[in-house]
Amino acid sequence: MRSRLLSTPPGFSLLEISVVLAVLAAAIAALPSRLLPALSGRAAAAAAAAIATDLRMARDAATADAAEQDVLLSADGGSYRLPAGLRALPSGTRIDGPARLRFFPDGSASAAALSVRVGVHHVLVRIAPLTGRIDTDADDD
Repeated sequence: MRSRLLSTPPGFSLLEISVVLAVLAAAIAALPSRLLPALSGRAAAAAAAAIATDLRMARDAATADAAEQDVLLSADGGSYRLPAGLRALPSGTRIDGPARLRFFPDGSASAAALSVRVGVHHVLVRIAPLTGRIDTDADDD
């Protein structure tokens, strides 16, 4: 009896290892479908934050230079033009809103709400007309 117990090599069988690998492969395959929506939501928030920063710089330039500053959105929604130059949005990111945003020397602005979209997620960038204040907020469907 003792010789029989010692003759079985220790470790896992090929079948046991194959089952564990199959379960791991299924878990890894399911991971991107769960992560992609979260990543597109973060990408929309990051793009909206970058746009809001650029708009704040245009507002600050209008008050510092005592001259109106225009920000122009492209027709396809993939870029916008600041007085400092053209800004292209990352691939898959779109911005919808009025074609022209204007900031005035007194700090006020043309009222606008921009929708920054990445996939199904979108973040709103709002510009208050009297104060020129720029805020962002997620408004996912």
